[in-house]
Amino acid sequence: LLLFSFIVYISYKFKSNSISYLFNKCLGPNIQNEKKTCNNKFVSYKRTNSGFNNFRMQLETLISIAYITKRTLIIPPKSIVDHLDGQNIDEFDVFDWDSLSSLICLTRDEPDIKKYIIPITIDSHKSIDKSTLDEYKNEKYWYFENLPLPSSECYIKLDNDTKQKQRRMLNKYLRFKKNYIDIAVDLLNKHNIYDVNSYNSVHFRRGDFVHSAYYKDNELGDINNYNEFLSTHISNNKPLLFISDSDKNEIKTELEKKYKDVITINTDSLSKLESTIVDMLLCCGSDKFIGSPHSTFSIYIMILMGKVYRECKCIDDS
Repeated sequence: LLLFSFIVYISYKFKSNSISYLFNKCLGPNIQNEKKTCNNKFVSYKRTNSGFNNFRMQLETLISIAYITKRTLIIPPKSIVDHLDGQNIDEFDVFDWDSLSSLICLTRDEPDIKKYIIPITIDSHKSIDKSTLDEYKNEKYWYFENLPLPSSECYIKLDNDTKQKQRRMLNKYLRFKKNYIDIAVDLLNKHNIYDVNSYNSVHFRRGDFVHSAYYKDNELGDINNYNEFLSTHISNNKPLLFISDSDKNEIKTELEKKYKDVITINTDSLSKLESTIVDMLLCCGSDKFIGSPHSTFSIYIMILMGKVYRECKCIDDS
């Protein structure tokens, strides 16, 4: 019995630290048979075209509104989104429809009802609260035409406890399609990375950011300064995965002056959308991650890491 228990423990420990196991469990499809209630009312929106993480935050806001009001969320037709090489996409080219359908009612079909455009201001992400929604509760079809976005996470205005519940709700039901998980796991395995905590990662965004005064004056404006900055925060005892929108080979050459095992993963065979999602997933199992200030890409990586590390008990729910 003791031998059997020991074998089970070792097996579970191995499995629970596996990148494949944790990515699929925490980030992949999660279809629940939970009872949901929807009324005969709807909510929809004009999709932002300003990059994946901006339309992801917009979707999160609309999910929260649909959940609170029990309205059916109408997904608009595919459209062009910045930084994705002119691809026409919608949110469910990335996220799993069935997982989110476990929480709220979804449709792509327009009802034969006149839209009521919800009046908003430039600070609407600060002022959309329950009382604002109650004001328009008798309108059957809400439409958000120009929903402004903050620089990080976009929520309707609620108290902190409710915000935490919202984040847990989104963590549970807003999941990636399985093909992205499979690609990320396969690429990491090809570089002999099989377990969480077994590597470190950095996201170095220059591109359109490097021209700003903020970036010129700090580590991200100069690769030599950046290398010195990294070496004081990330040790050399694990492989370092490097993600960037700049010339990876040029920066890798500099990083190798400080780090013995620098990994850059070639995603040229993927579409721009696929490489955007996969690059974020690649960082999610790392021990330490250093991102770029003001980057929604880096912020979302940290959110995803929190999901993975709660499951493997590296951090608690607080």
